[in-house]
Amino acid sequence: MYRPTTVQKLQSAIKNHLIQIQNVQVRRKGSNDTRTITPEQFTENLDFLMESGIFSDAVDIRYEFKDNTVHFHMGYMSQCDNSTDAQADLSDGVTPEQIKEHFAVPLE
Repeated sequence: MYRPTTVQKLQSAIKNHLIQIQNVQVRRKGSNDTRTITPEQFTENLDFLMESGIFSDAVDIRYEFKDNTVHFHMGYMSQCDNSTDAQADLSDGVTPEQIKEHFAVPLE
């Protein structure tokens, strides 16, 4: 089951070395054309999004664990042209429980 999180929490998990992005696919919603980008490109784009200020909250992010990997779905519910799927490995010594705690979004 995919759980919601935020761009801020994803960025901090990467910067604090809790996870390591391994694979990223960007899909154009209208045509389903898919392209792969590098983990570095993904991180740079995520940083750019965070610098945009209020727009960082405009992208929906959901995550789940599959086979000891964290899978992310981004932009599926947003009114943007692309959606993104990313997979990340947990860093050494990091547990799934720590990741769930880090990515938790308080109920409003």
